[in-house]
Amino acid sequence: MKQQLTRVAVCIIAILLGCNIQAAKKVFTLGDSTMAPYDVNTTKMRGWGMYFGNFLTHGWVSLNYAKGGRDSRAGYNELWQNAKDSVGSGDYVLIQFGHNDEKFNGMDNQELQTFYATQGNDAQLATVRKDKRGTIPHSTYKEWLRKIIREVKAKGATPVLISPVCRCYFGADHKITRAGQHDLGDKFDALHQDTIMTQQHIDSDNHDMDYPYHMRQLAKEEHISFVDMTTATKNLYEQYGSFDACYAALFDKGTTTDKTHYNKKGAMAAAQLCAQLLKEQGILAKHITIPTETKHAYDAVVSTTAELCHAIAAANSRKDQQTRYRILVKKGTYKMPTGAMKHYKHTGKDRTTVLWEGDLPDPITYITAANLSLIGEDRDATIITQDISNDSSMLFKGPFGTAHKYETIRYSPVFQLTDAAVGTYFQDITIKSGIEDRLGRNLAVYDCATNTIYKNTLLYGYQDTWTSSNEQGLYYFEGGQVRGRTDYLCGKGDAYFNQLELLQIAGGYTAVPSKPKNVGWVFKNCTISASGNDVDGTYTLGRPWGKATPVAVFIDTRMNVKPTTLGWNEMHDGWPARFAEWNSRDCNGVTIETAGRKTIFANSHENNPTLTEKEADTYSNMNRMFGDWQPTDDTKQAAIPVDIRVNAGVLTWSKSYDTWLWAICKDGNVIDFTEQPTYTAKQAGIYSVRAANPMGGLSAPSATVTVTL
Repeated sequence: MKQQLTRVAVCIIAILLGCNIQAAKKVFTLGDSTMAPYDVNTTKMRGWGMYFGNFLTHGWVSLNYAKGGRDSRAGYNELWQNAKDSVGSGDYVLIQFGHNDEKFNGMDNQELQTFYATQGNDAQLATVRKDKRGTIPHSTYKEWLRKIIREVKAKGATPVLISPVCRCYFGADHKITRAGQHDLGDKFDALHQDTIMTQQHIDSDNHDMDYPYHMRQLAKEEHISFVDMTTATKNLYEQYGSFDACYAALFDKGTTTDKTHYNKKGAMAAAQLCAQLLKEQGILAKHITIPTETKHAYDAVVSTTAELCHAIAAANSRKDQQTRYRILVKKGTYKMPTGAMKHYKHTGKDRTTVLWEGDLPDPITYITAANLSLIGEDRDATIITQDISNDSSMLFKGPFGTAHKYETIRYSPVFQLTDAAVGTYFQDITIKSGIEDRLGRNLAVYDCATNTIYKNTLLYGYQDTWTSSNEQGLYYFEGGQVRGRTDYLCGKGDAYFNQLELLQIAGGYTAVPSKPKNVGWVFKNCTISASGNDVDGTYTLGRPWGKATPVAVFIDTRMNVKPTTLGWNEMHDGWPARFAEWNSRDCNGVTIETAGRKTIFANSHENNPTLTEKEADTYSNMNRMFGDWQPTDDTKQAAIPVDIRVNAGVLTWSKSYDTWLWAICKDGNVIDFTEQPTYTAKQAGIYSVRAANPMGGLSAPSATVTVTL
């Protein structure tokens, strides 16, 4: 079904370009699960064939016919049969098999079936017949590949053999093992006359059981191109230095350990490797474009409010918004200045009686461009707030008591992200409203964008602290804190709150969702703690801002302060699509009963406040919410530098492949940056090093060394 949809999409694109599918030049990919397409809404697993088309230009398109569990035999009998009617003269067919050919440790499936049938071993015969996979590297593997090659040539197309990508098998020497490179020579089985010889071994210079080696030999025999993805991925993996680092970057999908299949980052890296190798070998060279990425310094490093304002203005006005703009904010308190004069008007509960009206300078700092990273040097010591007054001249008598003239969602935020600010990334920074508590709505962030990430941030307010205003928005929080009392998480779109600490003021309501994009709001492994006194038992987890649309679920929550027994509250005449919990625990880890939770809203609308375990697992699945956007790829922190040494004032440390750059710290403060794992100190002091991930976020500091000059 997915392949059919892909082919339909290609046809539509071709028509829009004023041509037809027959005229388009196509690259077909035939292979196994490491190349295959996946449903991005249900899994983090990705095949590199999904992203290969990103590197094609001039109207060339990629059609991915790869499928999990297929060896070279199924590649010919199934995948090639599915694809060949669409293959035309001038097209290319990339052929990658090997992973599943290794089934049965290098023996051929059909030969095994014959053997077990002759032996009368019906049980083993049934197992082998059901599995279908398995070829011998130096014989049947080559034969099935040869069939594909010759039929591709007969169509007037160009076959290219792609050796299988390595498995993430590291040895004690931190190198990819022989088996990880699809050479079974260290341990294989062989069928010999009337017996199976198991646990066989041959020397490393004997390539009889080496699948990539025999693929290379076949390419020579058939006079076609061979792309060595085995060696290329081996080199890629080993640049990470260890299994743990490589696995975390390219393979980790948040499930059981799988050393074969990529996550999105791994699949994209493999796709780019293949495109690069093809281009280097002159294959499709004019129709492949490889993006160039080099390490460089932050676009701005700021230590004053004026510098921060200038940096944000530069980010907003830049022409190239596809390239990320990274701002590092040094420790300090930044009081953002007010802007142009605007007219403000506050009315009473009847929405007509004017309580106060007048002109004031705008207190909001606007982010209006895509792909901005705002990184703090230290979350608790890097505070962005507003330069506004809370004295009597800025107050008026509102419908609920004394209020600030900037109160309301659209008047008060420290930051407003417009709908153009897609892909904004915050890390290690505090954003604090300049409006004091109990003076009305005082937002830290008003987010009208999408694909926003908040990693280890503190958003500090009282009411509507974080408010989202995009029904199609996607938002991700990882770690950090949000503080408030009333509706302090409020708004639209889908949001995933991962290990967030909610700092609850006594009374009030935590989450007030409105209209979701697809899923709603998911709180996973979060903590609710007190901000101030007398909080326990006084607040509710949320209330519904809308009719039959709000969704908020709390899964595996540690409630250091518990909500009321009802747990949820009313809001006007609204009711939720679902307000529920699973495995809520108190400060001692004891399960909190939900039997007394609110089940009826707006007098007649039922709500089941307890999730089943299956429902909790479904909501916990981040892919269901985010699809192909994988925010955890962006939040993954570069490894803390290790093996730091100093000799005659020169610092060195171990290289980390995933590090964007290194920040040099002296006496606990960032003072400089380097793109290489070495730095010459200019002053004596206590030094450490922090590593930045590609978004610009800094790791914890390394161990310290003392420099004496």
